[in-house]
Amino acid sequence: MRFNALAGGAVVAVAVSALLPVRAAADSGEHEIRAVLDTMNSSYNRADFTTFAAHVCADVLQGAQFEAGWYASRKADGPTRITVESVSTRGDDAVAHVRFEADEHSRTFDVDFLREGDQWKACQYHPTQSA
Repeated sequence: MRFNALAGGAVVAVAVSALLPVRAAADSGEHEIRAVLDTMNSSYNRADFTTFAAHVCADVLQGAQFEAGWYASRKADGPTRITVESVSTRGDDAVAHVRFEADEHSRTFDVDFLREGDQWKACQYHPTQSA
């Protein structure tokens, strides 16, 4: 009986240890995405388009009016604050649920991320509510 209990414990230990790297990778992705969002918000507040754009998917940047629209939004918003409410990663895809606050308005977005090379990039924003 003792042998079976030890063998069962070993199987559980192996199974748990096999799952740990997956969770660590997810935690790493979440941490990286939160850092990207913080950098994007800081660069937005400094009106630093170059740094902001470095964290946006390439196909989004190719839009003819992206940069002009970014500057117009920045001028209208003034300083902003964000709260990252959650991040869900799945391989090279992720979604962050983010609360965006400016002086005149607040919005909550789901931000789709893709890993391009070794970096997470924001690719699309989906408004979830306005306040």
